[in-house]
Amino acid sequence: MPVDWADQDQVQRFRTSAMQQPGANSLELESYITKKTSGIKEPSITPLTVDTGTALSLEHSPLTQNAPAPLETVKPPSVAPMIPAIEKPQETMAPSLAPTPLPVAPVQQEAPQIIQKGILPTVTKVTQMAGTRNSVEAYSGGVSRDTNFRAAIGTDVALPPGTWKIVSSYNGADNHGVKGRTRSANQGYGNAVMAVNQENGDKMIFQHLSAAEAKEGDVLKGGTRIGKTGNSGNSTGPNLGIEYQDKDGRIREVTRSQYAPYLFAQ
Repeated sequence: MPVDWADQDQVQRFRTSAMQQPGANSLELESYITKKTSGIKEPSITPLTVDTGTALSLEHSPLTQNAPAPLETVKPPSVAPMIPAIEKPQETMAPSLAPTPLPVAPVQQEAPQIIQKGILPTVTKVTQMAGTRNSVEAYSGGVSRDTNFRAAIGTDVALPPGTWKIVSSYNGADNHGVKGRTRSANQGYGNAVMAVNQENGDKMIFQHLSAAEAKEGDVLKGGTRIGKTGNSGNSTGPNLGIEYQDKDGRIREVTRSQYAPYLFAQ
């Protein structure tokens, strides 16, 4: 339908439709609209019609007669992005965080120490000899089986010369002698170590100890510490009791035996 150039709404619709045409030039369009709205006569121009939903026909319009040919749309060449390929990292096994167990050395008990050449470190008094009758000897028929040497509690006790096997070791008595609750412990011996000389079969029982250190089954050389003196078992005071038996099991007085020179280290 013709455009009523006096109607601004129609003029605006014309302007909008014209600008949507390919190759539309806004300056020429505005010049054309100005001329139409100012009453200037134009050469024979086929009136423009606006069909709703249809593009305007501008074949005879000055806008299209002098308009340059629309530029051909040139699609830019496809350019592959120059992005360097990223190599996939090689999969590696993560190091184990678990600590490597350290080798555990077998626990070894401290070897008994060779400390002296005699059974006791120094000369001391003999308070009772084997075979002495004494009412205190309640566990041996009133007769002493051991020889007693006075010694302060805690004095080192060692084996005499030879190779000795420990056949018995007792360490469960208190250190209060006849006044203690364990007077009868280990048949009155108290804490004690029994050793057999593997060279000749002689046997010694070291009695009334405060601590028996040698263990049953140990094989020890002379001079090795086996315990410390005390006042355990059937004892009337701090001392070391030594019961000596020959290879036939007979009780002998140790101060008159081949071991007499080795009773004291000095």
